Amino acid sequence: MPNARRRHALLVTLAVAAVLGAAGCTSGNAGPSTSTTRPDFGLPSTTPTTADPRAAAVLGAYQAWWRTYVEVARDPDPDSPRLDDHATGDQFRADREDQAGYRRQGIVLRGEVRPHPTVTELGEERAVVRDCVDGSRWFEVNRATGSTVPKTKEELKHDLYVATLRLVQGGAGQRVWKVAGTEVTANQC
Repeated sequence: MPNARRRHALLVTLAVAAVLGAAGCTSGNAGPSTSTTRPDFGLPSTTPTTADPRAAAVLGAYQAWWRTYVEVARDPDPDSPRLDDHATGDQFRADREDQAGYRRQGIVLRGEVRPHPTVTELGEERAVVRDCVDGSRWFEVNRATGSTVPKTKEELKHDLYVATLRLVQGGAGQRVWKVAGTEVTANQC
C-alpha cells in the first residue's frame, strides 16, 4: 500500500468541502469497526452555503474532487477518465499514482471521509481551501480476503489538508475550479 504520508495525502482534500477551519475540528473518534462488512464511501451531498458564489463554487469543486476520488477508489483505476474531472496538474498525477498503488497492492477503499473545509484565500484564478478531514471511518480493504487493513492510533486522528484550486479551461469553453495540489499535515486537527 502507498506509504502513510501518501495515504494521508489522498485523504486530503481526496484533498472534499466543509465549513470549519482547523480550529473548529474535534479530536473525538469512533475508531474502526471490527465488522467485515464494507460500508460505502459517503460524503455530504450538499455544498456549504456562503454569501460569495465564487467561494461556493470553490467548495463545490473541492467536494466533487473528493467524491470522484472515493468513488474511483472503490475499485482503484489509475486510468479512470473521471480523475481529471476535478483535479489538474500535480494533483491529477498524484491521484493516478495513488490509484495505481492501491491496485498493485490489491487494496480497495471503503467507508467514509468527513471533511470540514473552508475557503481561506480566494483570488481571480487561485483559491485555497483549509480542511480538517476525519478519515477515521475510511478503510483499506484487502480485495482478495475482504479483511480490513488495521489502522494505527495515529491514523485515526484528523488530518489537516490545505488544497490549492485553480481556475482552468473546462469543456464547452467554460472556466472551472479544479484541485491543483494538496498538502497534508497528519494529526493537526
